[in-house]
Amino acid sequence: MAAGQDVLRWKTPRPRNVLFVDGEMQGWMLQERLAGIVKGYGGPVPELLRIITPDCQPDFLANLATPEGQAALDPALAGVELLILDNLATLCRVGKENEAESWLPVQAWLLSLRRRGIAVVVVHHANKNGGQRGTSSREDVMDTVIALLPVKDHAPADGARFEVHLQKARGLAGSGADPFVARLVAKDDTFQWTTHPLSENVDKILSLADQGKSVREIAKLTDIPKSTVQRALEKHLPTKSSASPRPPAGRRVPASQS
Repeated sequence: MAAGQDVLRWKTPRPRNVLFVDGEMQGWMLQERLAGIVKGYGGPVPELLRIITPDCQPDFLANLATPEGQAALDPALAGVELLILDNLATLCRVGKENEAESWLPVQAWLLSLRRRGIAVVVVHHANKNGGQRGTSSREDVMDTVIALLPVKDHAPADGARFEVHLQKARGLAGSGADPFVARLVAKDDTFQWTTHPLSENVDKILSLADQGKSVREIAKLTDIPKSTVQRALEKHLPTKSSASPRPPAGRRVPASQS
C-alpha cells in the first residue's frame, strides 16, 4: 500500500501513508520480513511506511483499548491514511474477550478514526473452530471481514498458504468477492505473494448441491463459509435453483401434482 503496489488481488491506485503498529513480532524478525517483501517487488522501502514495534519502545506498547493508550498513539497518526493493528489481542488488552461490552471502547475509537479519514485494518486470531476469537460484535461496524482459512492439503514445506474468504464486504460484489488461495513464496531471502482461484471448492460445492445438500450442510461438510457457498451457487446455477439444491444428476424432477 505504501509503495503503490498491488496487494494479492487488490489494486492500489496510488501510494498511501501507512502506519503499521505491531504487537507481536520481534524487531529483527520484522526487519527480515520487510526486507524480503521489498526485495520481492524491487524496493526501496517506501517512504510512506512507518512501523511501531514494542522492541523499539522504552516501555511496552500502550494499551489501545484505553483512552490513555489511544492518546499515546495519536501523535503518530498525523497524515496517516491507513492504520494496521497487528494484532488485537496484544494491542487492545481490556475486559473479557467474549463480552461485547469489552469491545465498545475500541469500537468507539475505530469509528472516530473513520471520521478522520483514516482506514484501519485490524488483524485478529481465529478460535479452534476457525471463526474469530471472542465476541462477534466486532464485525458490526466493519466494512470488510476477511477470513484466512487453512488449505486442506497444506504441508509444512508450503510455508504460509491459505484460503482467502470475504465473509463481509460492503460495496463489493461479483468476482471481486470470490475466494482464492494465497501463498507467500520465499526464495533467496525474497518474499512474493502468489494467488490462484479456488475452483476446486466450486466443484465441491456443486457436487454436494447435486446430492441435495443445503447451503448450511455444504458449509459444514466443506468448512467453507455459508456466504461463500451461497455466492458460488448463485453464480454457477440458474437463479431459481440457487435458493435450493439441484436434483441429483441423472434423475428427472417429477412434475408437481395438484
